[in-house]
Amino acid sequence: MNLFNCSNVKHTIDNHLYIEVDGIRILYTMNFTPGILEEFALKSTNYNCFCKITFDTRKGKVIRVECSGFKAEKVRDALEECFKEEGILYTVNRR
Repeated sequence: MNLFNCSNVKHTIDNHLYIEVDGIRILYTMNFTPGILEEFALKSTNYNCFCKITFDTRKGKVIRVECSGFKAEKVRDALEECFKEEGILYTVNRR
């Protein structure tokens, strides 16, 4: 399953992800930590923005999306919309 298969998140030729918010393209590298609760860490290479996504393999759903830094709320909303589009967003945790 590709979690990032939606209209809000795009892939570059060199396998990076990017999200456009307010006409600004934010490019990310991704680190993956496997387990029952899989963690995806997205770190922007061109802006100060970091996101952490937690995927529960038992439920097959994203259970947490947290972002901090540049345009964090809009990036988080774009990611959540992506997961809703795919039918895998379980809950929205906001601080």
